[in-house]
Amino acid sequence: MISVATDPPFVDPGATTHVTARVLNAVNREQTVRASFEVKDAANHVVFTSSPIDVTLGVVASIVTVDLGTLNTTGFALGNDTIQVH
Repeated sequence: MISVATDPPFVDPGATTHVTARVLNAVNREQTVRASFEVKDAANHVVFTSSPIDVTLGVVASIVTVDLGTLNTTGFALGNDTIQVH
């Protein structure tokens, strides 16, 4: 995992943001992997877990941008949250 980004990068509770991840693709044969993300609040409690998606990695070493979908923050508390991709 190289980086995780949201667009827009900051939102208030109730808004939506789009989540992407940049992944280093360095495999010796084409393969499909699963990717998902979770959101943790400032107390490190998981407040959201996404459904996993399939990502196909090819044999050419490259950086792949993975579209992880939209995050709806309805019900989130005001404060700083972090996103971790698995």
